[in-house]
Amino acid sequence: MKKSIGVIAEYNPFHNGHLQHLTEARRLAGDVLPVIAVRSGSVVQRGEPAFCNKWARAQMAVQNGADLVLELPAVFSCRSAEFFAAGAVQLLAATGITGYLAFGAETAETQTLAAAAHYINTHQEELRAIIKSGASYAAAQSTLLQNAGFTFAAAEANDILALEYCRCLQKYAPQIAPLVIRRCGAGYNSSDISAEYASASGIRAEYAAAGLSGRILKQIPERSHKLLETLHSLNLLGWNTAKLDALVLYKLCMLTEQQIAAACECTEGLEHRLKAAAACPDMQSVVNSVSSKRYTKSRIRRLLMQLLLGNDKTIFTEAKPQYLRVLAFNSRGRSMLAQMRKTASMPIITKIGRNFKNCLTGDTAKDELIIRQLQTDINAANLLALLQNRSQNYCQAYNSDFLMQPFQQA
Repeated sequence: MKKSIGVIAEYNPFHNGHLQHLTEARRLAGDVLPVIAVRSGSVVQRGEPAFCNKWARAQMAVQNGADLVLELPAVFSCRSAEFFAAGAVQLLAATGITGYLAFGAETAETQTLAAAAHYINTHQEELRAIIKSGASYAAAQSTLLQNAGFTFAAAEANDILALEYCRCLQKYAPQIAPLVIRRCGAGYNSSDISAEYASASGIRAEYAAAGLSGRILKQIPERSHKLLETLHSLNLLGWNTAKLDALVLYKLCMLTEQQIAAACECTEGLEHRLKAAAACPDMQSVVNSVSSKRYTKSRIRRLLMQLLLGNDKTIFTEAKPQYLRVLAFNSRGRSMLAQMRKTASMPIITKIGRNFKNCLTGDTAKDELIIRQLQTDINAANLLALLQNRSQNYCQAYNSDFLMQPFQQA
C-alpha cells in the first residue's frame, strides 16, 4: 500500500473548513493516498470537554473523507501545543504507513516553518531563559524567533501548532514530510458564524446561544446533518456548564494544595493560586483569577480538566502514547489496518474488552502504561457523559469505551 496522509485534528465538531482541509491535502498529495486522522477524544486541547462524543466525531470524519480515525489519548489531548503535537506525531509515525502530515497554518510556508522549527529545536537553552523571565511558552518561542531575525512569529493558534508539528517531525519522524495548507475562513477563536468557513469555536458558541440552528447546519457538511440532528434530539451536543462548575469547585475545595500539585501539571506554586480560587463562583471565574500573562487561560483550563480526570500528574508527563486506538474506518481504512498489523510499532486496539484483555502485550511494564493511559481516556469519556444534559443518557454512556466498537462505513 502507498504511504498515507496524516492529519491531526479535533473535529469539535467537523465542519466545512475541515472538509476543505482534507480535500486540499489529497490534492497536494496527488488525490490517490488514503487519509489517517489522529483526533482528540473526550477532552480537547483548549481544556474543555468535547462538543460531542468521540465516536460521533470520528463517524463525521469518515463520512467526509478520512479513511481511518485514531484517538489521541487524553494524556496528550489535554496538554499544551508542544505535547499535543508530540503525541499525535508519534502516533502517526507508529502506524508505519504515514508518508505525509498535512496541517493548516495562518501565514507561514513549509520552508519557513521548517527553518523556525529547527532553530527552536537547537536553541532550547535560550528558550528556557526567556520562559524564566516570565513569558509564556508560546510568547517565548515568538521572542526567540524574532531575536534571530525570523519574520514568522507564530502568534496565531494554528501557527503555534504548525510550528510544533514541524518540530516534532524533525525530532520523532523525519521520514514523514510536512504538507502546509494555508488556513482559510474565520480565525481559530472567532465567533463569526457567517464566515464562509466558520471556526469550531463559532459553531459551539452559536449552539450554546441558539441550539442547532440553520446557521450551524450551513457550516456542517450535508453528509453529517442527520447524525448531528440525532445527537441534538438526545441532548448529546455540548455540556451542562453548571455541572462542570460544580465539579471543578468541589475538587478545589476538597483537595489540599499538595494534592492539587500532585494531580496536575502545576509548576511554580500554581497550586496555591488554584486553591485560593476555590472561593470563586464558577469555573470561568477560577480561570480569570488564576491566569496571567505567563499562565494563559487555556493552560489553567487544562489544569482543571486534569484534576477532574483523577490521576496523579505523572500520567501527564509520559513521553509517548502506548497504543493505536481505532475509532472509525471505511473500506480503505480496513485495508490500512491490515497493513498496519505488519508495520505498526504500537499495539492496535479496536475493542478494549473486560479487564483490558484485548489491549495487553505480556510485557508488565508496558502493559501498566497502556492501562494508565486507557483509564484516563475512559475517565474522560465518563466525565463528558456525566456533563451532558440528560441524566438518563449517562447510564447508557457510562464506560462506553468497554462497549463501543469502531464505526465502520462500507
